[in-house]
Amino acid sequence: MFRGPVRRKFRLKASERTVNNILERLDIAVQQPRLRAVERDREVMQRWLNEEWPMIRAQAKAANAVEYSGDRLNLRSYAHRGMA
Repeated sequence: MFRGPVRRKFRLKASERTVNNILERLDIAVQQPRLRAVERDREVMQRWLNEEWPMIRAQAKAANAVEYSGDRLNLRSYAHRGMA
C-alpha cells in the first residue's frame, strides 16, 4: 500500500502503482533533482523561508486556501496547456 502524503492527506488506500497511474494520466511525473544550482544564495533562501513564505502562508490561511506544494511532493507537470 502507498504510504505517502497522498494517503495521509486523502485517507486513500491504493497501491503505489495505482497512484502512479493516476498521476501519469494527469501528466504529472515524480522527479528528483540531480544537481543543485551553483548560483543559489543561502542568505536569500533563508530570508524567503523566514520572512516571505510565512506571509504567503498567512494570506492563504486568511483566504481559507489549501496549500499544495509540488516541490515537497517531488512532482513535476509535463503538461503545458494553453501554451503555443
